[in-house]
Amino acid sequence: MSGNMRHLFTSFLEHARAVRRGFSGIFGAHYNQVPFERIVFVCGINTVGKRMRPFIIFLRKHFPRVEIVAIQEYYIHHQREKVEHMISRTVEELRNEKKTLVIGHSFGGIVARAAIGRLREVDHILLLSTLASPHGISDFGVAESIDAHGVPEMCSVPVLTFGGRADAVVPDEYTHLKGEVGHITISCTHIAFLRTSRTHKEVLAAIMQYFSLRA
Repeated sequence: MSGNMRHLFTSFLEHARAVRRGFSGIFGAHYNQVPFERIVFVCGINTVGKRMRPFIIFLRKHFPRVEIVAIQEYYIHHQREKVEHMISRTVEELRNEKKTLVIGHSFGGIVARAAIGRLREVDHILLLSTLASPHGISDFGVAESIDAHGVPEMCSVPVLTFGGRADAVVPDEYTHLKGEVGHITISCTHIAFLRTSRTHKEVLAAIMQYFSLRA
């Protein structure tokens, strides 16, 4: 092996080890001791079965001791009764007073906001993370649905919002929420929040970083 080739190979190995150490730090040190006992995941519209399974599997893999609750139903945001049913189901799950992380994808973030707004006690809800949720969209019946279900403008728990730089469904600029504790923009599409492992890792790394900074 020539000197240049040996140098390139050595550099590659060092880079690979650094990447492995980085992921070990993120998904080992932080995830061994988590501040929450439950994760309640609220799906967006038309997101059931296979579409959300990769994210749920990912959560169970990295949080084997944490209870994972998935609230899913085939619904459209302008179907008032179905949205109300989703909100009611979420309220019931969030009445469990175990320390809880809530994650809502797309319109599921709106459903989660509505449910949290109907609770008297929210001290056990440590964080709401919304993934590509249309908080700032006024078209397509989104604003009407938010008004119809009495979704509070300000959430009573900390909210960490995420948007996708390549999201053509809910562009990043519409995923912010008034009073959010932080916003993360990831280079991904709308569905990648559910289906892409790299995006899952970025989301959970940011969430765990939030808890680490508050510890």
